[in-house]
Amino acid sequence: MLGKALEKTGLVDAIEFSIHYVGKDIENLQRTASALKTQVSVPVFAKMSPSIGDLKSVIQALDDIVDGYVAINSLGPALDFDIETLQPYLGSEDGGGWLSGRAIFPIGLHFVASIYSLSQKPVIGVSGISSLQDVVKYLMAGASAMQICSLAILKGQQVYGELARQLLAWMEEHGYDNIQSLKGIFHRQGIRKLYFLNEGEQLYPSIQIKKCNFCDRCVRSCIHHAIRFENQVFMLDKSRCVSCGLCVSLCPKSALTMTEH
Repeated sequence: MLGKALEKTGLVDAIEFSIHYVGKDIENLQRTASALKTQVSVPVFAKMSPSIGDLKSVIQALDDIVDGYVAINSLGPALDFDIETLQPYLGSEDGGGWLSGRAIFPIGLHFVASIYSLSQKPVIGVSGISSLQDVVKYLMAGASAMQICSLAILKGQQVYGELARQLLAWMEEHGYDNIQSLKGIFHRQGIRKLYFLNEGEQLYPSIQIKKCNFCDRCVRSCIHHAIRFENQVFMLDKSRCVSCGLCVSLCPKSALTMTEH
């Protein structure tokens, strides 16, 4: 078996196997995981496919077998090409391939957070890490470790040390003593207020005017025409605002937040 051969090299600390082609057949998935576990002594991690429809069922099927999870695998098939030459950017026969890197970061982050909520086993976050903020987000979502590939390909192997040093400095600045104190804290915030509420107190954008540079990006992006400035005073028409939060996410100065009104 490939797993046994890999372990015999003495270079393998753990083995991950992709569930992409067996994930829809729960019994086959369990047989595959069990067969690998019986052949090796190193930890076995199931690498999750973003195409999983019922994540909870997959976790329930694997949790007593595997040692942990990796989330996520690439997404696809996908296609992109040059409009001048009509040549695809990938070298496959039809130009198609699998999407990875920054484009699938939010999907990977969601999978890590979901797996953390469903299992006590460690989960390794992988997909699109390109900055210190991404590393922190994966940890806060529940990742015990991360894998980084695309960033190293694009910028060089030194990114690993750079991110590690940046993380240590950020943790010290924010009062985190170790990784464990940071891990999973996204889930400790209790019930979050939704932007869209049918009843009760509603969330609307509020501004910290000292941070605002009056770029009008929030004004231009609001298709409901709920925001305007009068003499550098932020004006919100609550009868028009649908509390989508787009203005908050677009503000380059982080001057806007969603608060109860």
